[in-house]
Amino acid sequence: MPVSCVDLSKVKRRFHLPFPLESVGIIENHPYMSVVVKGKLELCVRLSSDAEQSREWFDDTCYTVRYPNVALKVPDVTHSFTVDHPRDAFYFKFDPAQTDAMRHAGFFEPPYCWEFRMTPQVNRMLREMRDLMVRSTEPGIADRMDLLAMCLFEELLLMRDSTPQEMEYMDARIHRIASCFQLNFCREINLDEIAGRYGFSRRNFYRCWKRCSPMSPAAYLLELKLREAARLLKETAIPVYRITVELKFRNSAYFCLLFRKKYGMTPLQYRKNGIPEKGTEK
Repeated sequence: MPVSCVDLSKVKRRFHLPFPLESVGIIENHPYMSVVVKGKLELCVRLSSDAEQSREWFDDTCYTVRYPNVALKVPDVTHSFTVDHPRDAFYFKFDPAQTDAMRHAGFFEPPYCWEFRMTPQVNRMLREMRDLMVRSTEPGIADRMDLLAMCLFEELLLMRDSTPQEMEYMDARIHRIASCFQLNFCREINLDEIAGRYGFSRRNFYRCWKRCSPMSPAAYLLELKLREAARLLKETAIPVYRITVELKFRNSAYFCLLFRKKYGMTPLQYRKNGIPEKGTEK
């Protein structure tokens, strides 16, 4: 179970935001286990799993919710669940002493578990949080993580309060595959293998995907990669050749060709127009 955790409880903040994070963590391939939790104040974002849904109890209330989903853990509610399929998750822990204040602000009210859509906005915030975790000790970064966590929390709560019809805009399995793509597009993805994992034949997968999206799966993955490349060019000084490698493009020339086709300029031109250059590209 690869776990990445950043303890922010002793990191000095520049600003005094109302609900600072105590810690942030990422769990990949959460193992099979039964868990009973009480005493925590935590937002848990379950991203993907081979299972269709999770089943858990908050005191005497049972929730059966499809992936991806959100769980809120509060100190005075006993949360119990069994992980019977590996799953990936982010978790955001707050000081339990803030429970009443965060409830008053509308953050930790029931229902405590719900399905959400992995929209580009949610995906961007999760990826940004992952990037900030490795820089958490730099001045001002913990403040950015506090603010980003609140923005993510707000977005997920707005989804919770939306109507069921708004959540049924695509087939549930295609929805989970799209979430998987959004989280793993930096890795090598075998479309036939992914389709089989979610119970599709190759032909049926492409037919159902076409009904839900104007893009082919390959075009959708390429779109995600190019958006991430644009973000890295604007927000970091990572060289173009490293972006090519990290995003699994065939080579730098091919990456530049695709990037120019989408954005109308080369990656270096895009970086120059977006942010001041920090160093020299090679």
